[in-house]
Amino acid sequence: MQIRNDSIADGEGGAPRDEGRRSRGEDFSSVELTPELRAELLNPESWSKILELYARTMRLAVALIDPEGQLVGTCHNPQPIWSLARDARPEWGAGCLFCLEPSGRCTAAADALRTNSVVLVHDQAGFAHVASPLSLGDRHLGTLIAGQVFDRYPESLPLQRVVREFGLSAQPLWYVARQQAPISRTNLTVYGDLLGALGQAFLRERYGGILGRKLAESNRRFRLL
Repeated sequence: MQIRNDSIADGEGGAPRDEGRRSRGEDFSSVELTPELRAELLNPESWSKILELYARTMRLAVALIDPEGQLVGTCHNPQPIWSLARDARPEWGAGCLFCLEPSGRCTAAADALRTNSVVLVHDQAGFAHVASPLSLGDRHLGTLIAGQVFDRYPESLPLQRVVREFGLSAQPLWYVARQQAPISRTNLTVYGDLLGALGQAFLRERYGGILGRKLAESNRRFRLL
C-alpha cells in the first residue's frame, strides 16, 4: 500500500508549490535533448559527490534513476535493511528500486513527474521514500529518490513479510530494524524539498557548464579557420 503525502503539493487544485521555483526566469523550451546531451547531464561520476554528501548529511539512501526507472550510477548510503534484502536477492526485476515488495506497484517517480513536485510513499514493509523529478523546462531527464527509512516505528507483521519474501532470518532483521530511528513524514517532506532544489540547481549548473564548454570549442575552431 502506497500513501501519498498530499501536503507536499499545494491543495485545492493549485499547482505544485515548487513549480514556479523550477521555471522562474529561465526558459529551457528550446533545449534539444539529444542522447549525447542527456547522457552527459546524467553522468554518474558528476552526480556522485553531491548525492553522497546529501545522503550522508540527511542519513538517507539516495539514488538517481532515468526516465525508464533504471538506476544511474549507484545507490548512495544504502540503509541496513535494504542492504540485507538486496544481498539476499540481487535481481529485483522491474519494481521500484527502494520498495521492499515484489508487486512493482510503486508510482512515486511517475507521480513526481506528473505533478512536477516531490512525492512521498511508503510500502507494505513500512519503508518510506521520496521522489523528486529532474527536468529542464518540460523535458524530463530523470528522478531523484531518497529514503529506505521507516516513517513510523517498525511493526512485526510487515517485517515478517520481508523475512518470507527475501528469505531472511527474522531475529537479525528485527534487531536491525529496532536500531533505525523513524524519520517523520514532515521531516521526509522537508528533505525531499531540499533534494529537489539541490538536484535542479546542480542539473542547471551542469547544463550551463556543458553549453559554455561547447561554445568555447566552437570559438576555438572558428579562430583556426
